[in-house]
Amino acid sequence: RIAPKIAVMGEYKSGYDIGTELTLFKAFAGDALDPNLESFVVTLRDPDGNALIENLDLLNTENASKTLSVKLDSYGAYALTYTAKDTSGRTGSWSQMLSIIDDQAPVITVDGKVPTTGTVGQQIKLPMASATDNVDTDIKVCVFVEDPKGAIVEVYGTAYVDNVFTPAYVGEYLVKYLTFDGTFNIAYETYTITVE
Repeated sequence: RIAPKIAVMGEYKSGYDIGTELTLFKAFAGDALDPNLESFVVTLRDPDGNALIENLDLLNTENASKTLSVKLDSYGAYALTYTAKDTSGRTGSWSQMLSIIDDQAPVITVDGKVPTTGTVGQQIKLPMASATDNVDTDIKVCVFVEDPKGAIVEVYGTAYVDNVFTPAYVGEYLVKYLTFDGTFNIAYETYTITVE
């Protein structure tokens, strides 16, 4: 025997923006050898596994004809599943993951003024910085300095905590405050210090 087949009358995208109002496409189920389905339901779960629509009976004419809409207001993957069962107990299903992708970069706040000038051999102290993000709460900011010869040194972040560097050459030093969130959206702020 053959399990029921499901046809969805539209094509879902793999990625949606946060806050999208999603209208579910109509769907139909059938079984060539057993035209009397026992059940045909749709379920939609949010990224935390909570049911937004759970086993809604699509054999019910009222349910089948109504427009089903939900707001996608959480980041992550929503699981959409249509399931049909025939009178012999065979089950067919159609499913798709609908992803809400975080493509918004964190925002860096530099806590003070970055110096614009310095002197060879004298320490330059850079202000600390913090970052906020629309999803992630624990965001670190790293600070790097590129000297006039192209060498890059980390002055704050994973290896260092003092936010101080001592220029060894005359010229322009590029200071970069850098951070990224859990989906690798990158943010940075760049400053130039002229050393004499």
